[in-house]
Order: sequence, then C-alpha cells, then structure tokens
Amino acid sequence: MRARPLRALAPRRRLPAPDWVRLGMAAKAAGLTFEDWHDWSATAGNYRNQADCRSTWNSMKGDGIRAGTVFAAARRLAGPDPLQRDAGQSSICWTTGQPSDV
Repeated sequence: MRARPLRALAPRRRLPAPDWVRLGMAAKAAGLTFEDWHDWSATAGNYRNQADCRSTWNSMKGDGIRAGTVFAAARRLAGPDPLQRDAGQSSICWTTGQPSDV
C-alpha cells in the first residue's frame, strides 16, 4: 500500500466512524485509490466489509477536506513510540489524540 500516512494511523482497534470518513475524504483528495483506503480500513477492529467501504467511498464529496488532513492527523498522533501509543486502548480519536470510548 502506498498510503504511508494512513499506515501511521493504523486503526488496529476501533476507529470512530466520523474520523474514518474524514480520513477517507482526505485520502481521496490526496489521490489514493479505493483499494489503498480499503486495505487500511480492513485493519480496524470495527471493520464491516468491502461493500460498506465502497459505499462510503463513493459517497465522499470532500466538503473542503484535503490531503493535509491525513498528514496532520499522523503528526498529531505520532509520539516517541507510535507502537506503544495504543497499547491497552480501545481506540484513539485522531482529532484530539486522546483515547476514545467508541
């Protein structure tokens, strides 16, 4: 997958749906393909299926969200050890970088 900034935001656990959609819109604005976004989405603990991803992807219009959103979220969540940042947490809100009870 060429979507390196998305990998920095690996949703190995759960990603709140609004955050997932915003990151998808940013990925689309950055020129990533549906396959890039789907491969990344499939790693989340609350992943549904490819049809759900496709439907969401096709409905994305942008709404002013640009590629920089992915980079900003990756920088916000990057800590001294990104692998440790989600240890024991159910999810992380990408807008605040704080644990989320989704």
